[in-house]
Amino acid sequence: MGSVETVRIAHADELGELPAVVAWAFGDTEPSARKWLLGCGLEELRALRDARGIVAGLARVPMAQWFGGKRVPSLGVAGVCVAPEARGQGLALSLMTDALREARRGGLALSALYPASLSLYRALGYELAGYHCRYELRLKDCPRSRESVPLRAATAADTSAIEQVYDERAQQLAGYLARGAYIWNRVRGREEPARATVVEAPDGRIDGYVYISQQRGHESHHDLKLNDFVARSPAAIARLLEYLASHRSTAEKATFYGGPADARLYAFAEHALSVATQKYWMLRIVDVAAALSARGYGARSGEYRLAVDDALLPENRGTYRLIVEDGHARVEASADEPALRLGVGALAALYTGFSSATELASAGLVQGSPRELTRFSDLFAGPAPALADFF
Repeated sequence: MGSVETVRIAHADELGELPAVVAWAFGDTEPSARKWLLGCGLEELRALRDARGIVAGLARVPMAQWFGGKRVPSLGVAGVCVAPEARGQGLALSLMTDALREARRGGLALSALYPASLSLYRALGYELAGYHCRYELRLKDCPRSRESVPLRAATAADTSAIEQVYDERAQQLAGYLARGAYIWNRVRGREEPARATVVEAPDGRIDGYVYISQQRGHESHHDLKLNDFVARSPAAIARLLEYLASHRSTAEKATFYGGPADARLYAFAEHALSVATQKYWMLRIVDVAAALSARGYGARSGEYRLAVDDALLPENRGTYRLIVEDGHARVEASADEPALRLGVGALAALYTGFSSATELASAGLVQGSPRELTRFSDLFAGPAPALADFF
C-alpha cells in the first residue's frame, strides 16, 4: 500500500471518486450517492486518498443519545466504504481510527453505528449495544378508537412543538437519539416530503404525531412507511392507530421502527402487529470518564470501581472510581483494586443496558465476583436500549 492520507472535503468539486465508492459499496447510483453525501454536510465527510484518488470514506453524524434521562454527546458513523480495488489493506480500520481520535479530541463521549462487519468494528472497540426493531402493522386489523380526539395535518408552525414531543419521549428511553438536522431531514422525507399529521390534547398542545411516506405495492395497493410515530398518551396512540386504519381500503400494512419493548404494543387486543429485530447497533465508548459521568442512573447511589482496557485509545486505560449519588455520577482515577475488569467493548454493552455484567462474564468478557457482577448489572439496568432512527 502506498502513501495514504486522511482528507476533508471543503467543496463539492473535491468529492472526486467518493460518490462512486459509496454507490458501489451500497448498491446505489452515483447521482444518488452524491446527493446523500451533500446532504450529510461536506464538513462531516472524511476520506482517504492515495495515488489513485479517493479510495475510502465515511460520514460523521453529530448527535447525542439518551441514557438515564440525560443526553450523552455521541458521534454517529455512516457510509463507511472502501473502493473494491483497495480492500484488504486495512483502510477502513485506519479511517475509523482517525475518526475516533478526532471524536475524542472534540469532546464526544460515545460513537454509534450500524455494522456491516462485526469483526471490523469489534477490533475498533465497538460492541453490540442495542436494538433496531421493525414493526409491521396490518391495517385491516388495526384497533379503532371511540374517543373523539382532534387530528389535523401538521403545518410549518408545528415544527418546534413536534420536536419537543419527540424529545420528551426519547428522554424516557435508552439509546434514542437527541436528533440533529440530518436525522430530522430523513424523518421529514429526503426524496419528497412525508405527510405529517398531529393529534391535539384537550389543552391544545400536540399530543402525538406521525410522518408517513408511501411505498408502492402490487396492483393498486401500497404500504405506509412511518418515518416517525410518537405519542405522549394512550389516547394519542389510539387516535393515530385509527388514522392509520383509515387507509386500509388501499394500503395493506404500515411499518415503523423502535425498540423491543414499546408502549404501542399494549394498544392491540389481537395479533395485528408483528415485530422483528432487523438490526443490532453497536456502541463505542470514546471517553470512558466522560461517558460514565454524563449518563443518568435513575435513583441509584453507591461507589463502583472498574478497570478498563482499551487497545486503540490508551487514554481510556486505567481504573476508575465511579461515585453515584441519587442518580448523578462523578468519576475519579483510582489506585485501588477494581471490583470489575473489562475491555472497552464490553463496557459499551454494559453501559447501554444491552447486556448485564453477569451475562458478559458468562461470555468471558468481564471479570468480577458474583456480588459485584450483580451490583454493576443493577447500576446500568433500564429500558431496553434501542434506536428508531437509521443513519
